[in-house]
Amino acid sequence: MRRLLGHAEPVAQSRPRFEHPPLRAVDDTGAGAVDPLQVRGGTVARPQRQPASVVGVPARLRRAPKADVTAALARVESGAASPADERLLVTHLLAVLIEQAPGASVEVRVPPYAVAQCVPGARHTRGTPPAVVESDATTWIALATGRESWATAVADGRVVASGERSDLSPLLPLTG
Repeated sequence: MRRLLGHAEPVAQSRPRFEHPPLRAVDDTGAGAVDPLQVRGGTVARPQRQPASVVGVPARLRRAPKADVTAALARVESGAASPADERLLVTHLLAVLIEQAPGASVEVRVPPYAVAQCVPGARHTRGTPPAVVESDATTWIALATGRESWATAVADGRVVASGERSDLSPLLPLTG
């Protein structure tokens, strides 16, 4: 209760004060408390270990299922690819590149779909990396699948590569 100025009698507060209890989740057996961030659907979620092939690969750049990749490649080769097909292939092929050449000395940019750091060497943490490779999605897919050579794409200006270690020709085409 509080008093308003000019009123002799107390006036009830407009909002009751309520304090929320701390978050606490209990497992299904009621035996004890568990971390509420690990509870999903009433059961305790056990942490999943990632396979060795995806450790160090960002979640957004994981390999796609083989059937999806094959179907998207078929649509690209027939000329009926959608932006979703391009995104799937770009992210899948960059994940393969990261697995085959782990590191952070070269940044491969395929706007607007993805960016990946690869190739062993000096690691950068801020600003522009020491080596940058940039291309459009169609060119990157053609390079990574072996339908186009690195030298031709660079000579035609469809790939911009600057800095030492930016020559990815020894890594292309990608296998896997």
